[in-house]
Amino acid sequence: MSDAPTVRPTDRFDLRALYEASRLLSTSDDRAAVVRNLLLSTLSKLLVTRGAVLLFDPLTQRFRVADARGPIDLAPGTELALPIPDSDRLLHDEHVPEALRARGLCLLVP
Repeated sequence: MSDAPTVRPTDRFDLRALYEASRLLSTSDDRAAVVRNLLLSTLSKLLVTRGAVLLFDPLTQRFRVADARGPIDLAPGTELALPIPDSDRLLHDEHVPEALRARGLCLLVP
């Protein structure tokens, strides 16, 4: 028996997606393009049709929508007063702030 680890087809896909994201981040000076591509990659990876990228502004203590896709009624530039997550863990369902759940978003990735 071989001691070599078994490579599943999804392992290569995950590494390819990570490579593409890192290449995009390191070669682009256009923040909007980076955010858009990362959002679209995330949506396709999670097999969902709606999502948003929120950027935190420490001066105003608010989140600003950098990009959004799907029927969620969030336009880029919209500011939201949301609690700052106290950890880097995923938040889902009832742990997602109500302002996002009301728009059909049920998963928050800090």
